Amino acid sequence: MFLDVGDGIAARLLNAQSEVGKELDSMADLITFGVAPAYLYFILAPGDKWFYYIPGIIYLLGSALRLAIFNTLESKKTFTGLATPAGAFFMFGIFMSYHAEVPIIMKITSDDIGYFIIPVFLVVMMLSRLEMFSLKSMKTPIWNNPYHGISFLSFLIVLFLNPPLAPCAAVLSYIILALISGRSLLKLTKSKSIK
Repeated sequence: MFLDVGDGIAARLLNAQSEVGKELDSMADLITFGVAPAYLYFILAPGDKWFYYIPGIIYLLGSALRLAIFNTLESKKTFTGLATPAGAFFMFGIFMSYHAEVPIIMKITSDDIGYFIIPVFLVVMMLSRLEMFSLKSMKTPIWNNPYHGISFLSFLIVLFLNPPLAPCAAVLSYIILALISGRSLLKLTKSKSIK
């Protein structure tokens, strides 16, 4: 994840951006944020029957589609839908929480329905039209970014209280805050158009 951020910065600093680099970046993203989380999730399957492959495959295909759509969009300061790194971060949190025997995660992943719901929920979020804030959308001074701040603070609090669960908490708070900020942004746009 850190390298995914770093390679873009390095390409811009070195003026080495290219169409080939963009495609290679997407291929690397598919492995890092699609294949790897899907594999980790399959390891947590509550059984060994063939249909336990389905949630991981759904997640992998959803990630591939999300990356393909992202490549066709114009560059902007917000994300449309949940970014694949955020989805992978959530899946990593599930994997860590399972191995740390966090009760709520153990309960959800040991249930067939719960095991299927998590990847489907993430894919729906990735392919949604929800406008989600990003680091690019940060304003100066820093206190003009309440949603960024609350999201980061919630991550730090859960990291202190229950470290394995922190990635899941961070992504869930990010989605909730994006829903809230999206609503307030919609109201602001409507009020301006009425005036």
